[in-house]
Amino acid sequence: MHRFGKARAGQDQSRIGGHRHRAAFCGELFAQRAGVQLTHVQYRGAGPAVTDLVGGRVHVVFVGFGAVRRHIVAGKLRALAVAQARRLQSAPGIPTAEEAGLPGFEFTTWFGVVAPKGTPDGVVSTLTRQIHAWQDDADVQKRLSEGGMEVLKEISVQFRERIRRDNERFRDVVKTMRLKPE
Repeated sequence: MHRFGKARAGQDQSRIGGHRHRAAFCGELFAQRAGVQLTHVQYRGAGPAVTDLVGGRVHVVFVGFGAVRRHIVAGKLRALAVAQARRLQSAPGIPTAEEAGLPGFEFTTWFGVVAPKGTPDGVVSTLTRQIHAWQDDADVQKRLSEGGMEVLKEISVQFRERIRRDNERFRDVVKTMRLKPE
């Protein structure tokens, strides 16, 4: 993956998403870590970006696995890496970014449930149990896995720590992209 970025230096490399989209954020983090420059091309979602990738109009995009799965299976696209610590259960043949030559590169998207500060512990515990029960459902796990997602069961303390680590880790990317709170 790193060699791909270096080999294409100065060519029309692209990443997708609006300026504040997670794909653009991932592309910027990759560019910083790999020491390459990428041209930012804004798309209205992964669909048009993947269409341009399949059509050869862009050379690389940063998207969720669900957006490219069928093209990979059909042999139209090649996945260079997944940006997480472990290989995807649904696509174990795709290496992690670290395995592909970019040590420490990780960019995962997570979905969480939050409640207002001061929510009683009993309510938080009940919500946590109900969410974990939903996460245990085989159909839920299958559908998430097909989209390249995996279930993480975290309690509120672990989730708070994840948010803190992400904020710390992505501070430089936010500065480079000149993002400001709105």
